[in-house]
Parts: sequence; C-alpha cells; structure tokens
Amino acid sequence: MLLAGSGYCLLGVLRGGLDTSFGLGIGGFLLLFAVLAGLAARSVLRRGRFGLGYGITWQMFQALVGASMLRAALYLPGALALLLAIGAFFALVTLVRSTPIPGGED
Repeated sequence: MLLAGSGYCLLGVLRGGLDTSFGLGIGGFLLLFAVLAGLAARSVLRRGRFGLGYGITWQMFQALVGASMLRAALYLPGALALLLAIGAFFALVTLVRSTPIPGGED
C-alpha cells in the first residue's frame, strides 16, 4: 500500500494534479517507508531484531493515525486501523519474547 500511495503521488505530479514539491515530498516519504518496511519484514523472516523494533514503532504510529481518523468521524477505517495496529503489536511483542538477543545467553 505504501508503494501504491507513492506511485499515486508521483503520477499525480506527472499528470499535473498535484503540486510538484508536495507530490514529490509525499511520494518520496512513502517510498522511503516502503523500503524500510520491506527491510523490517526481511529482518523478521530471518529472525533478526531490527524488524521487530521497527514494526512495533510502526504499529504505534498506525494506532495514532487510527485514533485520529476516529476523531475525524472516519469510523470504519479508523476502527480497522486501530484494531490491526493492536493485533500486530501483540503479535510482534510475542515474537520479541521468542527471538534470542544476539550475543546473549542461550
């Protein structure tokens, strides 16, 4: 979804529907987070620790956005974002507890 949003912004700039600096800024920002989310997913799949911390932080931001959407009367997407953030947060915390610390005792 991040890549799709980035592509949408960049196409909006090319078609003239978005201001150039705004569209490029948002498109680049979303592209950066898509790359970081991909690296975090790769880290989780390889049982690394980077992806877990990044994922937990991302879920906190998603919960904040979901709560903001609820305040703006966007009830269905806000509730969905909040529920997904909470579920993913607990799944990631479970993974943190089962992932060994590098260089730690076994």
